[in-house]
Amino acid sequence: MIAGAMTTDIFLWMGRIHRFDGVNAKLEDNFQQLESIIDEHLEPHRPRPEFEDFVDILLRLQKDLGQSISFGRDQIKGILTDIFIAGTDASSSTIVWAMTTWLCPQNVVFVSWIKVTVAWKKMAGE
Repeated sequence: MIAGAMTTDIFLWMGRIHRFDGVNAKLEDNFQQLESIIDEHLEPHRPRPEFEDFVDILLRLQKDLGQSISFGRDQIKGILTDIFIAGTDASSSTIVWAMTTWLCPQNVVFVSWIKVTVAWKKMAGE
């Protein structure tokens, strides 16, 4: 849903239509689910893993008053949300690229491969 194509990606002026077709509600629901998952990991009484993970480090830095910067729970949630979305967006972009390559005619792929190989050899000085 986050990485999918929407009408407003092409036609910016149609942004209001998502209020009526349910896209805004689906996005809001997705973010509410993501927020509840992150809240579970930020619980102070959660079981501690054997080794300190990224969330533990962020919580420890939040409690450390000697830091030159301070951040709260909302900033930690923002960091974790950015990391999660970045990982899923990169994966979906890779899948879209691979599927597009498979759908491309093979002669176009072969010609492109030859061009890349020639350019690479020129850069390497061969």
